[in-house]
Amino acid sequence: MAERITMTIQKNLLEDLEECIKESNKSRSEIIREALIDYIKKYEWLHQIGSRAGEITLIYPLNVHKKVLDIENRYRNIILTSVSYMVNNEFLRVIVLKGPKEDIIKLTENLKSINDIKYAKLSTVGFENKK
Repeated sequence: MAERITMTIQKNLLEDLEECIKESNKSRSEIIREALIDYIKKYEWLHQIGSRAGEITLIYPLNVHKKVLDIENRYRNIILTSVSYMVNNEFLRVIVLKGPKEDIIKLTENLKSINDIKYAKLSTVGFENKK
């Protein structure tokens, strides 16, 4: 049974959603439903395995670069390397990491909480701890 919800999103996100609707010939509800399903599956999968390796991709303007570096510095124990490239006056940053899922989740959430972060995506792979 379907439930009706109301949500508030940023104008630019709504504009991007409308563009997806035009290109995909899907309804707004279909696109949001698919995104929620993907998010929930990723969330469930992320919480099943204890140790992970992966990367976080960020896009952000220059004014938040110091905040990104400050947060990264607090998680040096799980960051293997990171690299930034300037593209169209914005940073594209890739952070490669390995460690306990809890730390990876906290790092990702801290980075996503920075105002003006335009894109933040975590991709991970799980692995079993060998004793």
